[in-house]
Amino acid sequence: MGGIEMIRHSLLPKLAECACFESAGGNSPAASRGTKMDEAFREMFMGNNKPFLDLNPKDADAVMWAVEMTKQIAGDHEVVTDEDSLKVKTPGIDHIGTEDCRIPAIHTSLDLKSGILRSYLEQQCAYAYGNMAASYDFETGEYAIREWTCHLLFVDQERVFTHSWTIEEAKQVVEGVIAAYNDTDKAPTACDYRKWCKKASTCGQIAVPVANTLEVV
Repeated sequence: MGGIEMIRHSLLPKLAECACFESAGGNSPAASRGTKMDEAFREMFMGNNKPFLDLNPKDADAVMWAVEMTKQIAGDHEVVTDEDSLKVKTPGIDHIGTEDCRIPAIHTSLDLKSGILRSYLEQQCAYAYGNMAASYDFETGEYAIREWTCHLLFVDQERVFTHSWTIEEAKQVVEGVIAAYNDTDKAPTACDYRKWCKKASTCGQIAVPVANTLEVV
């Protein structure tokens, strides 16, 4: 695929805001915290509570809320949290994504999010599209699964955001972001993700307003 870097599922919300976004890399304390909470959540469903016991009390409470909420959503259906079983290959995206949790029987996936509330719509849409695309039957030319639901569990706020897509809707969203990213005439757009962008110090959408502000001061 063309472009500056390989598109990942988690990159899509940033590219939806600015098609020129390029990740600066690195791993922040907030990201490390989220990774530990994700691991604790997954392992608890597989009968291993050691990562959970290693969390501080606040984070442990947040993960426990996510566990209980997931059980409530799943009902009597199987909850899959083994990473090897949660790989998602989405058409148009070379990188293999990994969900936090999946409930196959009800065509549902869940993702834990820590920190402030943000829109992860395009990332979840890419997961939905990948899951539905995997159900394609080459003999019949039909998708066995034509609708998928994603639940975002914001553990710090104890809030759930739910969205469902048809195969046509998900395909349109994902292809739209990728097309904008691969557009040779794309231009940068100021957005909330600028501090995580590799081009932050040189981007005209950031540098010019900052320079104007300093001049006024």
